Amino acid sequence: MSQQQGNNKEAGWVRVQIQLFTLWMDEVLQQRQMGVKDLAVDLKDGIRVINFFELLSGKTLKEKYDLRPKNRIQMVHNLHLAMQFLEKEMLVRNPGCFAEDVVDADIHGVKLILGLLYTLYRKYRLSVLVDKKKGKSMKEEDALLEWVKEVTDGYGVTVENFKHSFNDGKVYLALAHVISNKSFDYDEFKDKSRTEILEKAFSVAEENGIHRLLMVDEVANGDIDERALVLYTSLYHHEYLKRKEMEALQGDVEKNQAQLELEAKSKDDLIKLNVELKTQHETLTNELNDMEKQLVEKRLVLTDLQKKGVELDQTLVEKKESFGKIDLEKNDSEVNLKAAEVLFNQLTEKYENFTAVGEDDKEEINDLTKEIEEIRKMVEERKKQLAEMKEKEGESMASKFVEENKRSAELGDKKTDLVEEIEELEEEVSVLKKTVQTAQDDCDEDKKDLEKAGELQKLYLNIQPLEENLRRQIVDLHKWAPYLKSEEGFGQEDPKLKTLNEPKEGDYKEVFKEMAEDLEKENDEVGKILVQLKKEQLQKEQKKTAKVGVKKPVVKKDKK
Repeated sequence: MSQQQGNNKEAGWVRVQIQLFTLWMDEVLQQRQMGVKDLAVDLKDGIRVINFFELLSGKTLKEKYDLRPKNRIQMVHNLHLAMQFLEKEMLVRNPGCFAEDVVDADIHGVKLILGLLYTLYRKYRLSVLVDKKKGKSMKEEDALLEWVKEVTDGYGVTVENFKHSFNDGKVYLALAHVISNKSFDYDEFKDKSRTEILEKAFSVAEENGIHRLLMVDEVANGDIDERALVLYTSLYHHEYLKRKEMEALQGDVEKNQAQLELEAKSKDDLIKLNVELKTQHETLTNELNDMEKQLVEKRLVLTDLQKKGVELDQTLVEKKESFGKIDLEKNDSEVNLKAAEVLFNQLTEKYENFTAVGEDDKEEINDLTKEIEEIRKMVEERKKQLAEMKEKEGESMASKFVEENKRSAELGDKKTDLVEEIEELEEEVSVLKKTVQTAQDDCDEDKKDLEKAGELQKLYLNIQPLEENLRRQIVDLHKWAPYLKSEEGFGQEDPKLKTLNEPKEGDYKEVFKEMAEDLEKENDEVGKILVQLKKEQLQKEQKKTAKVGVKKPVVKKDKK
């Protein structure tokens, strides 16, 4: 390869990095309404660098920095804090880009910035390419090639390396066909020239959100650095993952929508049941109130009947007293009748005694006879009156007595019926009260179930992302351990990594307890490695200091 070709490759490599990393930072910083258009200018004050690091790591810079730096000292201070955050919080080894290099990038160039961004890109974009299913230990570039092989399987392309396999454009054409959901006829273009194939592939990719970082001629002629091909191909992988995540998210949304509809339906059913129970409760309550009113009315009627019974008893007493008075009057009449009979007998006897008297006494006798006759008539009339009075009084009192007894019996029967009816009403009221209480308990239980369901749903929605983030942090710590030891093999697969990456099952308290234990173990492991690295670094510095401190002895020449 000539010097000119080497220079062209280097220039192309720098150009691709500038374009890609500018787009990457701009895309990430859009989350905080920031952007990047020029790496040499927009990063000088350190504000975008700090925000970019925070967004990548999911952590926050705790130290205070200048939000509106006005001079070089404030800018350098911001960038110095950012570089400390990079190493301490993000655990990324700085490849040699310092605060002053970023501030002076418009003068000395962005090469050191590109080195830093390339390191971050490998960690936060290319690291996801490592094949976790097969448990292989491979570099990100090899994992990317494996992914390309899987995706383009069936297209008849050969994928062996980045040096030769991508120059004819067929691999990129197949990737574009996959990314675009087969929006064009692949067979129509696969046999055309390299430049035509590459132009079609890059155009379709650009239409689907993949920026055109490479030139057709430099790829077709092999005048592009392999690392540039890796970065450009990673955009296809990123877009592919994004689309798969969108499809999965769409599926989850539809599934969640169906679940929410089912839960909403269940909730509506519970609400409907609750309303029905409330309506039933109100109906039963109204019926109970009506029955209680009827009970009060029946009790009032019973009270009136009891009063009437007392009055009837009093009337019976009065009637008995009246019957006693009538008996007395009857006795008086009988005494008078007996007296009249005695008088009649006396007069009759007197008449018989005087029958022998002479005619001179006839006149007196006639008078006595008349008197006797009148007395007899009076006695007969009195007997007749007494008999009639007895008959009338007897019939009247007997009728009244029978009638009063009948009324008393009717009142007694009515009283008994009312007492029985009141007892039945009281039993019905008791049953209704129990039914109403049961309905009220059911309503309260349904209400508790609804509240519990809402709380569980909120708890599930809050816990799920927390558990996922915690699991990712544990996996990252485990992946960093071998890299810190040898600076190679970041993210190498091992059985434990697969176990750590699997979602935990069981009660959420037990899940978080287990994850906390895993996190503590991984932190301890990384801490031990860092301590060991620090010891090794101190030993190297001590050896270096010892070499510098040893001076060669000065040999003095004898003067002749």
